[in-house]
Amino acid sequence: MTDLLGVIATVAEAALAAYIGFYTLFLFVSVFFAGLYRLRRARGDRRETPAPPSSRVAVLLPAYCAGQHFLRVVDAVCAQDYPAGLVDVYVLAQRCPPEIVAATVARRVTVWERTFDDGTPGNPYLRALRWFVPEVVAEGTRRNRPYDMLVLADKDNILAPDFLRRVEAPFRRGAAVVQGVRLPLNLDTTAASLDYVAEVTNDQMLRAARAAMGLSAEISGSGIAFRPSVWLAALSATDLDSPVMDKTTLLELLKLGAKIEYCPSARLYEEKTRSFAAIGAQRTRWVGGQFYLARRHGLRAIRDGIVEGKADLVDFGLAMWRPPRAIHAVSLVVLAAASWVWPVRWLPGPVAWIAMMVGYAASIFLMLAFADAPVRVYRALVLGAPRFAWTIVRATVRGFSHTIRGTFIHTEHARSLPAAPPATGSDAPR
Repeated sequence: MTDLLGVIATVAEAALAAYIGFYTLFLFVSVFFAGLYRLRRARGDRRETPAPPSSRVAVLLPAYCAGQHFLRVVDAVCAQDYPAGLVDVYVLAQRCPPEIVAATVARRVTVWERTFDDGTPGNPYLRALRWFVPEVVAEGTRRNRPYDMLVLADKDNILAPDFLRRVEAPFRRGAAVVQGVRLPLNLDTTAASLDYVAEVTNDQMLRAARAAMGLSAEISGSGIAFRPSVWLAALSATDLDSPVMDKTTLLELLKLGAKIEYCPSARLYEEKTRSFAAIGAQRTRWVGGQFYLARRHGLRAIRDGIVEGKADLVDFGLAMWRPPRAIHAVSLVVLAAASWVWPVRWLPGPVAWIAMMVGYAASIFLMLAFADAPVRVYRALVLGAPRFAWTIVRATVRGFSHTIRGTFIHTEHARSLPAAPPATGSDAPR
């Protein structure tokens, strides 16, 4: 019996070591290429060539239970430094107060009211987009002004005045999809700062590093510009049971062979989650969505990517199985302890795992430095990491539950936001 337990413990330790070891290497490689991307931008290699905008643009604003802050979002879109005759704004109002709907209509944008959380099977947000995007495209055709570019923003996103100009530039170079960068309106709590840390590390690992490798960047939930035909094709194939929109849509985009460009000069501002409870709910959806896709589509994506010669698809298939960063850090600690208590001759010892732990921490701080993160973020990371890790562990356990399949967990935000985004001379508030 003792021998059997020893074999089980050795196999479990070896499996965890292989999994965490591979994704630790994945992290280190990503940080290296994120650094290269930073150097290239510093030399001006990725600078957009200014040119008069000529693309017809539709900005899509899905708004679920929108409050007073949403009017600032609409105003920021209407105030874009872009020829007004080339921009139309569409709002999908879902369960919004009548006064908010009326105030939005008064801003001379197109408002459609419709509800999708009616108990019909499938993620209501994906269902909403499947209705909303074709309607916008059809409306452009009816107005005899077909759109060259569709931009998706969230109900709490404040677009920088030059956002549309910035995302249009990669379209002139042939991009099918362009992802901007989301910056914080607030860093006033530890939770908000740590939420920003997660955003920065995603930008560096999954967008900047991928761009430096010549791969497609991952999209996030908003601040994205699409060619209409590409977005329509991807949406028509999305898995409606997925709890998340971005990774589900990304999978279909990569299957189509669409090239996704990262454009960090295209900035929008959003409220970061202020409480650990809200972060837990948000991460339950994110983790659940990632591992739902990994279980259902991950291995097939890797296989199809290899067979069809699509490196982007292979890369994303591997990224689907990547552990949440907090789980990754905790696993390194567990492996260091296990290798001390139960050493296995052909596995790394405690010194190696401790070295990886140090490298992991250094990687996070490096990515924050690449993004010029403010000092308060470093302070929050040092002081709040244990609580944040515990929040993510709990969210991961809930995220593995099948009860979130086909649902969409909305992130609640406070409404006491600054009167305006930070000055545009900086990529993050100081």
